[in-house]
Amino acid sequence: MGFFIGLALALVAGIFGTVFHQTNLASVPIGLVLSLTGVTLLAIEARAGWPKRLGFLCVFLVVIIFSAQDITGDTLIPANQVGTIWSYGSASLALLITLWPKLKR
Repeated sequence: MGFFIGLALALVAGIFGTVFHQTNLASVPIGLVLSLTGVTLLAIEARAGWPKRLGFLCVFLVVIIFSAQDITGDTLIPANQVGTIWSYGSASLALLITLWPKLKR
């Protein structure tokens, strides 16, 4: 069950982040900031157990990789500075947060 919850979290983070990361407000990339924040929060939520972690990580990386591909002549993540930050930054955040070990108190 945890794997499917992680899968759902990854789809939400990947799809909404990919769609809204190019949004600007007075030349401030507010969409990128909110998308990276969403990935961070959902990756923290996915840390509850290993099945949820693996589900989140695998599906999120697949969504980001396929969103950046030029299969049909159109990409969801353009090759500009904000798109590059979204692609590599979100994948790095997801990897770092989900694979970080739990620290004992």
